[in-house]
Amino acid sequence: MQGTVAPCAVSGCTKRTRSWLSRFCELHRARRRRHGDAAVRSGIWLKDLKPYITRIRRLIRKGNSEKVERALTTLHTFVSDYARDEIAERESRSLQGPPHELQALRVVAHVLEEAKPLDVGITLAAVWLMRAREPWRFLNDQVFRFDLVRMFRKLASMSYGSYWSPAMNAVHRTYRELRPATIETIATMLIEVYARFGSRIIEADSAERARRKEARTLIDQGLTSQV
Repeated sequence: MQGTVAPCAVSGCTKRTRSWLSRFCELHRARRRRHGDAAVRSGIWLKDLKPYITRIRRLIRKGNSEKVERALTTLHTFVSDYARDEIAERESRSLQGPPHELQALRVVAHVLEEAKPLDVGITLAAVWLMRAREPWRFLNDQVFRFDLVRMFRKLASMSYGSYWSPAMNAVHRTYRELRPATIETIATMLIEVYARFGSRIIEADSAERARRKEARTLIDQGLTSQV
């Protein structure tokens, strides 16, 4: 038996849910599907990551950049080969498994085919570093996972569509949305492979910031003693 359409579950929203089975209105349902949480209005953008990407490239240059690049290339090859092999194996059988898993594998394979290993690793690590520096940007872990996948997908042109906008008199670019289950599957793959690199970047960044702070303290102490 069908129930009545209730108000949206998001606090402060006066709109009605899409149906008696839904918890959210159309707007907040779309936000939840895109950002992982209905309360999030907008996720992070690539421009937000630029300072962190620059920072990570500098940290890599100060370390052993050759070893880092070799490691990221190895990870890139491992994930790419796994995705392609898994796609081929699933497509060869009649029961291919959950559709969102196959879609996730195809997305990962396409992005890694187009994006460079160093760019992939640095971009993902930048999201981890941003969370460490600006945790307020991520309402919860689910939002972090969705942002991680979105930044990963934006490394490839296949993540976008386009259409002619008469109002703008120009071609308008749009981000291709994925099912939440697909995003979750991609996030799990990326975190399993790249989490260690992300955590090491955070450690390196914290260590350098601590050294700078110590130097400033010594300077203050040295100059104070002369007053």
